[in-house]
Amino acid sequence: MTEFEKELMLIEKTGLKTSPQRLEYEKKVCELRSMPEKLKAEGYTEDQIARAMHEKRRELADSIKRLLRHCCVSIYMTLQQQNMAIP
Repeated sequence: MTEFEKELMLIEKTGLKTSPQRLEYEKKVCELRSMPEKLKAEGYTEDQIARAMHEKRRELADSIKRLLRHCCVSIYMTLQQQNMAIP
């Protein structure tokens, strides 16, 4: 079984919420917890901190969405090439 097939089976079985990519995103979001303290020490206001946190989380979300979109397209293309049923 190829690495691609293993990843496809994992996504089919558990969905995208428990995919390694999603878990990596959640880990990176949790790492943002120390950011407000650092920014406050640098003199940022609460509003500036909130905006910076929101922007950073959105960047992480956009990167995971691009990655997952790429994975979905790859799966679709592979299924099409193999003449398999496409859900």
